[in-house]
Amino acid sequence: GDKKDHMHHASDVFKIGEEHQAQLEITDSLLSEFETLSGDHNPMHVDSAYAQSFGFPRHIAFGNILGLIISQLVGVKLPVENVIIISQKVKYILPFFQGDWVFLKGIVTDVSDSVSVITLRLSFKNQNSAIIATGECIIKML
Repeated sequence: GDKKDHMHHASDVFKIGEEHQAQLEITDSLLSEFETLSGDHNPMHVDSAYAQSFGFPRHIAFGNILGLIISQLVGVKLPVENVIIISQKVKYILPFFQGDWVFLKGIVTDVSDSVSVITLRLSFKNQNSAIIATGECIIKML
């Protein structure tokens, strides 16, 4: 068939071991917009003195911001656009902060043509190459 027919197989698009990347700067405006949109005003995220009393250098960024980077990876950084997220999970290892950059690498670990499902192993690092979170995202090609 033509190329369009050929692209129906996930294995034609995704190869095990290939990497896809996305990144996001943790700016003041991102943090304040996230606070507004989420309604999360926990002092751990907005009050540096409070966070310091628990041993952090300053207020910590919202962990769920990492979901924004997953959206960027899946929505615009993959070689196809006809994908949806089936599930995702994130394990937080180190806090991240305003002024940090977060770099996400998604490595394809499984491709199932029968159901057009692709599994990505996620690794989030900061600008110092420290791993701040790991996870998994399962997507489906439509």
